[in-house]
Amino acid sequence: MAGKSRRKRVKQAQRRKIETRQRTTAAAPVPITPQPNESAAPPEASSPPVTAPRQPASTQTIRHPYIGAELRTIGILAGIILITLIILYLTLS
Repeated sequence: MAGKSRRKRVKQAQRRKIETRQRTTAAAPVPITPQPNESAAPPEASSPPVTAPRQPASTQTIRHPYIGAELRTIGILAGIILITLIILYLTLS
């Protein structure tokens, strides 16, 4: 099996997309505002900059979305195998 799995390729493509978005927003030019004359009135007291609280990324919280379905399938298969073994035991003994 040469190459990467599809799942890894998709994850890497998404990661690259996010990184390029971050680079473009970080590299965006800052608009230049004219500086006020320093000999004018002293600046007024300013409040600290307000930042939005960080929200956790949803991709980090959900790592295995199919685990419930897989466990259910494993349970069903195990039950079928046990029933088959019991029937064979009773039939052949």
